[in-house]
Amino acid sequence: MSKSDSSTSEIIDNFVAPKCQARVEILYQDDDILLINKPSGLLSLSGPPVSG
Repeated sequence: MSKSDSSTSEIIDNFVAPKCQARVEILYQDDDILLINKPSGLLSLSGPPVSG
C-alpha cells in the first residue's frame, strides 16, 4: 500500500446473541483470565452462527 493510498476498511459487528437461560459456572477468575463452564452451543465470542 502506497503512502498516497487513503482507502480504509471498517468492520461492523451488529450480531446480538440471544439471552442465555442456562447456568454458566465460573471456574476461575483473576485480573487476566476468566475460565467458565458453559453449555455446548452457547457462543463465547460474538459473531454469526456457524453450523457444522
